[in-house]
Amino acid sequence: RPLKDDRQLTPPAAARARGPPPASGTTIQDYLKRPRPSWDEVKEQLEKKKKGSKALAEFEEKMNEVCFEFFKLKKRKEEQISNSQDRKNFEEEWKTKLEKEKRKRDVELELLKEEVRIGNQKRESLEQEVKRGKY
Repeated sequence: RPLKDDRQLTPPAAARARGPPPASGTTIQDYLKRPRPSWDEVKEQLEKKKKGSKALAEFEEKMNEVCFEFFKLKKRKEEQISNSQDRKNFEEEWKTKLEKEKRKRDVELELLKEEVRIGNQKRESLEQEVKRGKY
């Protein structure tokens, strides 16, 4: 277009003169015409998602091993504690048994001492009677 009256063309006017800009990027038509997966492909993708990744499976396996080791150690610790408690109970039972035996032995010793003391008294009384001339 030729300019009239020696006016200058401003940038907005020049842009209008060029017309609308060409469409850039994807259009709605492109979106609607895009290729879509078949139903079988969708099923395969869903199965793959359900299976999970190898890295996740390896991680879970390692965590299971670590947890198994942890629980194994915990169980061993509990066994040692129970064994030590069993040992303590066993020792306490033996202590009580030994104390009972000791008390029983002490009672028997006291009885024997008493018998010896009584026997000594009888012997002394007999000796005194012999000295007096009764026998």
